[in-house]
Amino acid sequence: MINPKHESYSCTDFLDDVSFINAIKYNREADVAYWERWKDSSPRNLSAYLEAEIQLRVILSASPIVPTKEFLDTLWNDINQSLEDGRRLKIKRKQRMLWYAAASISVIVSFSVWFFNSTISIVTPYGTTKEVILPDGSKVLLNANTELKYPRAYNWKDNREVLLKGEAYFAVEHGRPFFARTKNLSVAVLGTEFNIKERRGVTSVALVKGKIEVRGTSFTTVPPTLMKPKEIFRYEESSGKVLKSHTVPEVHTAWIEKKVLANNTTIGSILKDFEDTYGQRVVLEDTTLMERVIDGVVPMGDKDNTMFVIANILNAEVYKKGDTIILKTHRANK
Repeated sequence: MINPKHESYSCTDFLDDVSFINAIKYNREADVAYWERWKDSSPRNLSAYLEAEIQLRVILSASPIVPTKEFLDTLWNDINQSLEDGRRLKIKRKQRMLWYAAASISVIVSFSVWFFNSTISIVTPYGTTKEVILPDGSKVLLNANTELKYPRAYNWKDNREVLLKGEAYFAVEHGRPFFARTKNLSVAVLGTEFNIKERRGVTSVALVKGKIEVRGTSFTTVPPTLMKPKEIFRYEESSGKVLKSHTVPEVHTAWIEKKVLANNTTIGSILKDFEDTYGQRVVLEDTTLMERVIDGVVPMGDKDNTMFVIANILNAEVYKKGDTIILKTHRANK
């Protein structure tokens, strides 16, 4: 069966497709057969496919031998001595063409090497979430104000590794070891679901399904720690403190449904989530209320609605000053 999405692929899309890579690079029978059927269907973007195939085969082929300037100069002198003056102009033109061809090949190879070894970077702005499908089919849902980097499909099969700044939920396909890395923690998995949150110098990993190993990076000395479902691992950058404990996974994944599931959660924690999600600073006039603990659901899908709910919980008025939101309480809330 032909996948309709392939009919709209560009050259770059083909080069980022795992099945395409498997067919050209690894000559995998099932993938080769699929793309032969696809080409036989006379797709309108066949030229993009052929361009991508040429680029991939260039990088897979042996490096071309580019003649040195000294070699060409010597060759030119030898030819000069055996030719009549009237033919020299033609030879000069051929020499220039040889140099242009060598330079063109060098540029193509250099670009191909750069392209296939480069990484894809995806950034979500404030107030926006995004689902990313990795080359192996693993899914990553990025929270707002988050950056994800990973290798292109060409290198993905041998290097299932992503770099994360912010917060994301991972549903990893089984296969070779998969590594999700932040500045301070590295999570190794085979196939599982988990949430990573790296905000304000604190990194937490909440395991939903499967089994993972968490350890430090070159920036930290966190020893390897195995985790089971319904456990959370927390690392504080300022103190180096680590803590593994039981948790309710839904509390850490509620952001996927654009809400905060408050479970003995402080107002201060909810306001920090709001700031990280929408990029607006929130000032609570009565700072003692930052430690107030609440339970329940706080919507996070719309910033004005979120502020309305928090203001009602605190019996406060909402004022805006530029990008800063000020909450003023008009009676005691203790």
